Amino acid sequence: MTKKLYRATEFQSSTGRWHAGDYNHVGANSSAWYYVPRMLNMELTDYIRLLVDTYHVTLDGYYEYTDGRPPLLLYSWKNYDDCHKWTLMVNREAKKRNFKI
Repeated sequence: MTKKLYRATEFQSSTGRWHAGDYNHVGANSSAWYYVPRMLNMELTDYIRLLVDTYHVTLDGYYEYTDGRPPLLLYSWKNYDDCHKWTLMVNREAKKRNFKI
């Protein structure tokens, strides 16, 4: 499979909350939250701190599996502008670093 540049997009769920991620390459598990901290060379706690302090996310949950799957981090935004700021930052960094998935 050819790798493509990571590109986040936003959408509003039926709950009214905003979500963002790369949903264009579903076969590559592109919506996985861990791509962004990996791209930014951040540990989980630092990434969560960035999300909360800078991009004002609401943490909806963190789950660790015992079957070898990567953990699941769920978060969302109440405010579109905060979500959009995150999306712009992530896409700028992905382009600058040529981060492909």
